[in-house]
Amino acid sequence: TPTATGFYHSVLAVLGDAGLRSADSDRLLAEPSVAFTQFVAALREVVRQAGGVRPVMLVDEFDVLDQIAEKSFFYGPLRSAISSVQGVTWIVASALGLYHEVRAYESPLFNVFKIINLGLLEPDDARRLVLSPWERDRDGPDGPPLRFADDAVEAILEEAGRYPYFVQLLCSEIVDHVNRTRTGYVQYKTVLHVIERNMLTEGSAASEHFAYLWDRAGGIGKLILLALLRHPGAMSRDELKEA
Repeated sequence: TPTATGFYHSVLAVLGDAGLRSADSDRLLAEPSVAFTQFVAALREVVRQAGGVRPVMLVDEFDVLDQIAEKSFFYGPLRSAISSVQGVTWIVASALGLYHEVRAYESPLFNVFKIINLGLLEPDDARRLVLSPWERDRDGPDGPPLRFADDAVEAILEEAGRYPYFVQLLCSEIVDHVNRTRTGYVQYKTVLHVIERNMLTEGSAASEHFAYLWDRAGGIGKLILLALLRHPGAMSRDELKEA
């Protein structure tokens, strides 16, 4: 279960791995519980001793922090840390949770980040997102460790709608599948198999994502989602309005 102390420890630990530390930060890493004031003081001291180096904190999967008990008592201090320690740049990746927190006026994180949406990719960019992770090994003795049939790539783009989050989500499931089956070639049928057997099951990452959308949709939003669910294909604006 995520905790504020766990987050503070993670930040101080990765700074230490980069050679940015202080006596306070090393001491706090050994403490079972870290208060916000201790964390901010240690972070400020780390930056002061960094000799002009400006750390950039890349925080992935920020939505995990949504699970912290009494998260409002964590988000408030986090906002203060981000605002008061000027020597650190924060880049935070989130699917939905942080987007809601930053836009909700009552949230402690309201307007603390500039939101950069990762929207619909152009077809060639989406193909590169699928294929480029394997190109660095293309010159190896056996070629790339994972190869994709052309129609498999197109199926991924079609099913994911060329949205980077969904492309990544589907490709992650595909990689897990080929690792389990010990194959190095992704076919069209592989993509369909992964979607039907892995992604459309309760508790999967995709299931959790859409549950998040459903739980936060209002009455009209739920009617729209149900109309989309019952329609056999993509709906035009007029068709959706009529439904």
